[in-house]
Amino acid sequence: MDHDNYSNLKLITAEELANMLAISQRTLRRLVSEGKVLPAIRIGKSVRWILRDVLAWVEQGCPNRRSSNPMK
Repeated sequence: MDHDNYSNLKLITAEELANMLAISQRTLRRLVSEGKVLPAIRIGKSVRWILRDVLAWVEQGCPNRRSSNPMK
């Protein structure tokens, strides 16, 4: 994989995602537990989201992951 492709794989934290969505981290945790937010990636105890996937999800209108097709 060349260096340019790494920008497509940028990982963001729960704090960064909450800020992007203009919600609190507590609300984000609730939405995750309800299945209304993209699934996170776990790296050890850390939780991250792929920025590219988050942006695509927002462009699609933030569909509920339990009631929509999984993103590809």
